[in-house]
Amino acid sequence: MSLRFALFLASSTLLAFLMTNSSNSAPPSPGVLVVANQKEHTVLLVDPEARRELAKISVGVNGHEVAVSPDSRFAYVPIYGNSAVGKPGTDGTSIDVIDLQQRKLASTIDLGKPLRPHQPLFGPDGLLYVSAELANAVGIIDPATRKLIAEPSAS
Repeated sequence: MSLRFALFLASSTLLAFLMTNSSNSAPPSPGVLVVANQKEHTVLLVDPEARRELAKISVGVNGHEVAVSPDSRFAYVPIYGNSAVGKPGTDGTSIDVIDLQQRKLASTIDLGKPLRPHQPLFGPDGLLYVSAELANAVGIIDPATRKLIAEPSAS
């Protein structure tokens, strides 16, 4: 048997094995939809397959964006505050952390000053990045310690 034919046979066998095993496995879980509800100051956890609400969790004023941790354990909701740009009111100083397994508020990350945080994104380094509107900067949060670790500015 030639080497080329042996490699073809081995590849075909492996491909057939993978195809039959993948078709017998259970379909992946659809997960939970996490919805920031700005008007009610809540986060909704929704089962998208059953189309039903699983939990409603109170968060700070005007949390209107959310980022789910890479391990799908926590949701991070920047609390923007109730003021519009250039208008009087409260400016957000925190990020609420929702435990998605226990379906409750786990903690609040204090940013130490008014920043109006929003647009949360996880980087490939596992850190959470939020825009800090009032500081014209980006807040960098370590999810493990739940602390603001840096705030590089655009200036």
